[in-house]
Amino acid sequence: MNKEIFLKEYNIKPEDFEKAGVEWTKLEEIAEEYAKVEDHLRELGKDFIDQYLYDIDRAGIHSYRYRVKEKGHLLEKIIRKKKENPEKYADLDKTNFHRHITDLIGIRVFFLY
Repeated sequence: MNKEIFLKEYNIKPEDFEKAGVEWTKLEEIAEEYAKVEDHLRELGKDFIDQYLYDIDRAGIHSYRYRVKEKGHLLEKIIRKKKENPEKYADLDKTNFHRHITDLIGIRVFFLY
């Protein structure tokens, strides 16, 4: 992953990246670790839908969607969070990013009401 291309694609100013105080190599490590668990997160989302939304007609559900956070958006969010609150996210790394970034799986349910 190229740092300059990433920053441009996600509209991150170089000075904002610097203010975040995160090393590019640490972000690459997080991206690699996330790539290892991304399919598992997708399976968790699907399993949740299958277990809890199995009778959508009876529950009055019009439609639903689920998604797993894209790797680039994860890294962009980490940069933003570290810039906004460096003390809170000081220990964020490849072993614990999932404790700090809690919206890795998103599920939306639309009801008929």
